[in-house]
Amino acid sequence: MRLLIFAMVVFIISFFTACSANPDNIKKDFNNKLTDSAIVDEKLYKYRIIPSLFLIEEDSNDYHYVFKLSASPNEDFNTLSNKEKAELAIYVGEFVMKILDSSNLSETLGCKEYQIECSISSVWLQNMDSYLEYSFEKLIQGKDFDVTVGKSVVNNEKISIPNKNGNSVREVSNNITSEGGLELEETSCSSENGLIKAKGYIKNTGSKSYSYVRVKVSYLDSNDKTIDTDWTYGIDSQPLNPNDRRSYEILSNSSDAISNCKQVIVDFD
Repeated sequence: MRLLIFAMVVFIISFFTACSANPDNIKKDFNNKLTDSAIVDEKLYKYRIIPSLFLIEEDSNDYHYVFKLSASPNEDFNTLSNKEKAELAIYVGEFVMKILDSSNLSETLGCKEYQIECSISSVWLQNMDSYLEYSFEKLIQGKDFDVTVGKSVVNNEKISIPNKNGNSVREVSNNITSEGGLELEETSCSSENGLIKAKGYIKNTGSKSYSYVRVKVSYLDSNDKTIDTDWTYGIDSQPLNPNDRRSYEILSNSSDAISNCKQVIVDFD
């Protein structure tokens, strides 16, 4: 009986902790830190670029908040060439990366306090005459990506940015971690009996061992919009040593709206 009461108390505390999560509370402290750092950065302040987190509501749910980094540069920004704008935007992303612990965004942003996951998907710079966007996730991972830059969402060009080594990075279902020592292999999703199964293998291609690796699956609709997410720890009590490979599986409730899924490594140590 005591165990039952204890379990109920733990459940109630966890429930109300999760319910108390508010994206405004989560981003407030981090935005203040960004502002304090940006106003003393000569390169950013010249164009009045003060990056802030904004919630992407259509990609978020009660257990996962997806943010974008957004800023409104001044008119001097419009005098730059598209290439110069792209270079400055990359500087913005790298500036934020120095403040973030990119291997554990949820902890750095304070999301773990509310037992939820947080991520930053993209960087946006926009004013009346300039528009720019690129993937923050790929910048963190050191992958190739495109910067969309121009006067508006419909009037723009794409500038390709090579990864930090100047070479193409081998894609494994878009699932290479920022350290490059962990990869997801043979990922797949299948649906049966009202459940959708996401599975694959975690491969340690680096030189260090890992005590845990957390894998997230995002379920996408026909327009590649995230409609649900789930996750699992892909390592049991035994560490994942160099050259080891470990299988994992995530079971979630299926939906007719799900047409695809994407699996990524979101946390490891």
